[in-house]
Amino acid sequence: MNLSKLILSMFQHGFKARYTTAYFVLIGKKTSSVLTYMQCYGLRGYYGLLPQLDREQYDSLIDHFVQQQWLERHSFWVKLTAQGQQQVAEDRSAVFDELDGWLYHKAIQSLWPTFIFTNQVISEWSHHEKCYRPIESNVLLQRQLKQRLYHLRSEQHWVKDYAVELLRFLDTLPAQQAQILSEQLVGHQESGQTMEQLARQMELTVLDIHIQTQLGMQRLIQAVRSGKYPLLAHFYPLPPLLSKPAQFVFQLVQSNILSIETIRQHLHKRPGTIMDYLIEIALTYPTQFPFDYYIGQWEPQLEEKALSEPNIGAWSYKEMEAAIPFEAFRFYQLKKGLEQ
Repeated sequence: MNLSKLILSMFQHGFKARYTTAYFVLIGKKTSSVLTYMQCYGLRGYYGLLPQLDREQYDSLIDHFVQQQWLERHSFWVKLTAQGQQQVAEDRSAVFDELDGWLYHKAIQSLWPTFIFTNQVISEWSHHEKCYRPIESNVLLQRQLKQRLYHLRSEQHWVKDYAVELLRFLDTLPAQQAQILSEQLVGHQESGQTMEQLARQMELTVLDIHIQTQLGMQRLIQAVRSGKYPLLAHFYPLPPLLSKPAQFVFQLVQSNILSIETIRQHLHKRPGTIMDYLIEIALTYPTQFPFDYYIGQWEPQLEEKALSEPNIGAWSYKEMEAAIPFEAFRFYQLKKGLEQ
């Protein structure tokens, strides 16, 4: 897959949508409107996938799609045409059905350098090599790894056991994905391949390599959380899924403290900030979130609107005819997006 096909595939839902917001999904912008757009249009797999994507490059590709008549554009809104749908169908990738950038992209960003560095040190350790150049110069990462190694000082055979766990994990991956991950690793007398080198060797695009690396790391995180890989869990401790303020709000919600005003008094934050934390919780733990409390009596009116305007991602609160509270409006959008 190339960048052009990836961006075009973000509009395969067939609805009219803001192409500017799709860009913010790709770079991982964390605002209420971007996250709602992401969920309503089924774009969790794209969230934060390309944090360094150049805006001018993105806009030029949108212009190209319009010129090719793959997209219809009206101001900042676009809709996939029949020709565009055909282009997307030819390159449909199932990877985005599994990839969840919302849940994992931040953890992957922090875990990747640790994963590469840890494997280098353990590989050199297994060969009793002390004179090598560490690939990681980050002092914090070096200190953290030293601490993890120190805690294993009295354990026997942990190096071999680590290798067994890592291979057992790699065996759970599709062969191509396992190759992509393993060949990027640095070790004793192994420099590891860059994504560009792997792309040439495997006759794939660099974007393909990047996406498969992301998915492989997502599966590593899931493996660590499964409790079946104790040494991997030891070397790759994972951050909580929620930010610290959202964790606190979630504790309040689980204690049946649901009113935004009451939560605000606990945190001394603006109502809009409390909404942001609640949205973070709803997207991360949807089955434990009290959507019905926030939507409440307004659900019939919102259901009626959804029947006449099924493109819920394009709804504008300013254009709502009834005096519906904003939290009911927003959490109804999220609830319907999660149901799709």
